[in-house]
Amino acid sequence: MGYTISEFDDMVVFDGFGATENPTGRSIYGVIDFGKDFYFDQNLYVAPFVGFGMTIDEILHQSDSAVFGRAGGHIGYKTDAIMGMFYDYKLFASAFSDSTYVAGIKMDFVSTADKASGGFAYTVMSDEFGISHKLSLEFKFEF
Repeated sequence: MGYTISEFDDMVVFDGFGATENPTGRSIYGVIDFGKDFYFDQNLYVAPFVGFGMTIDEILHQSDSAVFGRAGGHIGYKTDAIMGMFYDYKLFASAFSDSTYVAGIKMDFVSTADKASGGFAYTVMSDEFGISHKLSLEFKFEF
């Protein structure tokens, strides 16, 4: 789930009805997936999923909404503890019913001492607007 507010720092924009200064936009989005991890041994696994999502976008006097299905999965390898850290390497891909395709690689790590964790990911997405690339960095702390 997410919510984004965009502000455009343009002096004046013609919106089809008249002049508007510094227009704003909003987007609400979310997905729900259902799947299961299948382990081939203690470390190697495949995790297929199916799900659906929705988006609601609004800018100036225009709005658009969509509901879509999606399916995909990832294949990964979880290491045993190495010097106090667990690592999870995975390749992932998914296809959406609105002709969007996503693929990428990800590495997660978890500390055995305090359960602090994080990860890096590189994702490529192809949709109606072209091809996008995303680099992600995340940190998590469990209490």
